[in-house]
Amino acid sequence: MSLRECRLIVERLFVAAGAHPGLVPGARDVAVAAEVLGLGLLRAVHDDADLIRPTASPRAEVRETSAGVQLIADDVLSIYLAPALRDLLLELPAGATVSVTGVRRPEWLEAIALTPGLESIELTPGDGGAIVRLGTEAAASAPRAERVRAAIDHAQRVGLAADPELWFALYVRSNDALAEDTAQSRAHAGYRDVDEAGRIVKQMDDDTDLEHALRNRVAS
Repeated sequence: MSLRECRLIVERLFVAAGAHPGLVPGARDVAVAAEVLGLGLLRAVHDDADLIRPTASPRAEVRETSAGVQLIADDVLSIYLAPALRDLLLELPAGATVSVTGVRRPEWLEAIALTPGLESIELTPGDGGAIVRLGTEAAASAPRAERVRAAIDHAQRVGLAADPELWFALYVRSNDALAEDTAQSRAHAGYRDVDEAGRIVKQMDDDTDLEHALRNRVAS
């Protein structure tokens, strides 16, 4: 599948799950990044339809202590917290460490490694949290950072590998984010000439309109 296709379906999945509109763009990008890195997010979403359904508005607090910076959340799924962690890391100096707590599926926080400047982060997931360390300038050219860049290049040129049955099931589920197919919804989409069942009886384009007018003229 292409990156564009993945972004489209993943965004619909978040909308269908009831995520707040303000959370969707960031969560979508994190989810796509997780797939680029092969972190298995789509498989998990396929297996548990409620996994990405927010139970409450994600909240997190930043604290600075003698031991380093802490990002304290309250049972937040990592893909909703990752954008805040990314922004925090981009403000910190190389080699800084952030302790993340109160997060579910902390391994998916690694997805922020696709952000320019964060390719060499070191993530150590634990029970309900993770330790994230910013790489140094030397680490930016290390094998780990190179693997991240290679994964991005492959996704852009070739696309992402996806199990056909899994992908089709997610595609069907994502349709819940779309408006119900009715005569009214089709009219709002730009079609006025529809019958009571919602079937289009005349295309609304210049060529068809011209043919329709000519036929009426000849008939008269």
